[in-house]
Amino acid sequence: MDMTKFRQCFEDERSGASVRQRMREASDLGIDGTPMFLVGIRKPGSSTIKALRMIEGGYPYDVFKATLETLIATQE
Repeated sequence: MDMTKFRQCFEDERSGASVRQRMREASDLGIDGTPMFLVGIRKPGSSTIKALRMIEGGYPYDVFKATLETLIATQE
């Protein structure tokens, strides 16, 4: 990541305000780091997604697979 460009973007009033707003939204949801993955469901015809699990950190494929399989089993 080019930190100079990142700082310029963050300090720019227009783009910085957008980034800070999204950071506040993430913080309100309990997201305080990256990577963060939200796994959820969307009812047919709805544009809203209900987050069911948060996976915080860089985990191997097996963790994601087990999470998805568990959620699918509970939805059937």
